[in-house]
Amino acid sequence: MLLLSSRRVVGIALLAFALTVSAAAKSALAQEGAATPEPLREATITITGRAEVTAEPDIAVISAGAITEARTARAALDANSKIMNDTFAALEALGVERRDMQTRQLSVNPRYTHFEPVNGERRPPRIDGYTVSNSLVVRIRDLATVGEALDALISAGVNQMGGLSFAVDEPEALLMEARQAAVADALAQAELLATGAGVELGRVISISQGGQRQVAFEPQMARMAMADAAEAVPIASGEQTLSAQVTIVWALDNGSN
Repeated sequence: MLLLSSRRVVGIALLAFALTVSAAAKSALAQEGAATPEPLREATITITGRAEVTAEPDIAVISAGAITEARTARAALDANSKIMNDTFAALEALGVERRDMQTRQLSVNPRYTHFEPVNGERRPPRIDGYTVSNSLVVRIRDLATVGEALDALISAGVNQMGGLSFAVDEPEALLMEARQAAVADALAQAELLATGAGVELGRVISISQGGQRQVAFEPQMARMAMADAAEAVPIASGEQTLSAQVTIVWALDNGSN
C-alpha cells in the first residue's frame, strides 16, 4: 500500500514538472516574438503621367472597293477585275506607287433565289448569279492629291468607299517626345503630393509604360457618297494627336529612418 502511494506521488510530481516546463517554453516564445516585431512595409507612391503631342499628318489612307454582279462567276470576276485594273492605272497616273496599294479582300459568292414550300415540300434554292467583292486600301503620300485620288477611284468604277483617314507615317520621334512629357507629368504630380503630405520622394522602385496611340482625325466629308464630281472632292486633313502614358512607383522618405 505504501509503495503504491509513493508511485502516485512521483507521477504527480513529474506531471507538475512537465506542465511547468511547457508554460516556461511558451512564455519564452512569447517574449521572443514580442522582441522581434514584423518590419513595417515601405511607404510608396504610384503616379501615372500622361502627355499628348500634335502634328500635321503626312499620309492619307483610303479604303475603297467594287462590287459586281453577273449570271456567271467568270463574268462577275472579269467585270470586277476591269474596275480594279482601271483603278490601279488611275492611281499610278497620280503618282501613287504599287507598294502603296493593297488588296484587302476578294470574294466570289453565289446569289440564290429561295422558294416557298409547296404542299410541305421545300425546293432547293436556285443560283441566279454571282457577286464579286474586291476591297482596296490605298496610301496617299502627297496630301495635295487626295481629292484627285478620290475622283479617280469613282471614275474608274469603284462603287464602295469605306472611308478616309490621316496619319503620321513615322510617328516614333513624336511618341518619344510624348513619353518624355508623360514622365515629367508623373514627376510633377508626385512632387506636388509628397510636398503636401510633408514627405520626400525616395528612390524609383519601378517604371512601366502604358498605352501609346496615334488618334486619327477623320473628317465627315471624307465619307463621301457615290456621285460624279466635276471638281476634286474637298478634303481637310486636320491634325494628329499622339499620346503616351507611364506609371512610376517611388519610395517615400518621411524622415524617420
